[in-house]
Amino acid sequence: MTAPSAPVPVHVPEKSRFEVVEPEGTAVLVYELGDGVVVLAHTVVPDELEGRGVGSALARSGLAWAAQQHLAVVPQCSFVQAFLDKHPGEFPVEVRPV
Repeated sequence: MTAPSAPVPVHVPEKSRFEVVEPEGTAVLVYELGDGVVVLAHTVVPDELEGRGVGSALARSGLAWAAQQHLAVVPQCSFVQAFLDKHPGEFPVEVRPV
């Protein structure tokens, strides 16, 4: 038996979000883009997808994208803030207070 593969979020800029679509549901990280800053507003992971690393994959993708775009990050979402706290220095972004 093989281990399930890690979720791969897709950036959907027309909806201002990253998403993971699985048969059990869709998980999202919603953001608000401003002048040189992105507010990572909230993460929603259906109960059926919890415990699979989906939320972490969404946070990682959003932060990596912000770094690539040279955007400062406002982690309004408590999950994203906790993720940043657990991975200090992993993402070369300026983190601004909420």
